[in-house]
Amino acid sequence: AVSGFGYLFARPIVASCNQAIWQSKVPFDLQGRVFSLQRALERSLLVLAHLSAGPLVDGLLEPMMADNGLLAGSIGRIIGTGTGRGISLLFLVLGISTIVVAILAYRTPRLRRIEQELPDAIASHLEGAAS
Repeated sequence: AVSGFGYLFARPIVASCNQAIWQSKVPFDLQGRVFSLQRALERSLLVLAHLSAGPLVDGLLEPMMADNGLLAGSIGRIIGTGTGRGISLLFLVLGISTIVVAILAYRTPRLRRIEQELPDAIASHLEGAAS
């Protein structure tokens, strides 16, 4: 519950910062194409995630988290065993993966300095319109 709150609290902040960077860095005349491609990729991956999550949980993770399953003696001691623990393991792995990716992204200097290194498309567009 605590990790779910943390994710749901941080998600709008991350999404709005991401969108602000894209909107300020992509030239106006390309924004429609870039944003539609970005959205298409996001939605395609979302569909893939939804299609694969059920079989992954039911066929692999749920049996591993059964009372005498492969992970019952290790991870099962932390999150419990039995029905419903497979999806719990999936959420745990996804949460840890999200944290790892965030740390790696933060440790990437070029990504941290994107605001300084990449010129704003908005400023260059407005300068061209003013002359």
